[in-house]
Amino acid sequence: MNCQNDYSLPEVIEVRIMDCKDLQKGIMQNHIAGVQNLVSCPMREIPIYPGAKCQGVISTSNGCTIQRTTLEFRTLTPPAATKGKAFAVRTPDDMWYLIGSHELPWPSIEVNDDLGVTHSDPRVKTVKVTFESLAALIPVNIII
Repeated sequence: MNCQNDYSLPEVIEVRIMDCKDLQKGIMQNHIAGVQNLVSCPMREIPIYPGAKCQGVISTSNGCTIQRTTLEFRTLTPPAATKGKAFAVRTPDDMWYLIGSHELPWPSIEVNDDLGVTHSDPRVKTVKVTFESLAALIPVNIII
């Protein structure tokens, strides 16, 4: 039997980026086991334009559950590297969510020119982060 459920965060007001290798090991396993995770590693904020969104789908097929999360935002300062990066996103209710883990697979990152009509600044880039895993959007506590 196949089953699919969509999910989304109500709004993303802050995005931070970090190296996957700086995250503690086992975050995904802790989350699946019901253990709250604490993230304390070097990270930097990426200034974003309003309208960032984070959504995904949970698929179950033959007893195996997979999450696929997509984060999209516009910025003047996109990530320089597109491999080995994780992202923390904050919602208006001050909840943090992690996209990525220490272990492979890591999120994939696409950076494109923002071709929207609302911004005429050619420096604006659209960043799309996609992560597929057993737990692809993990609630966490962040120490900044």
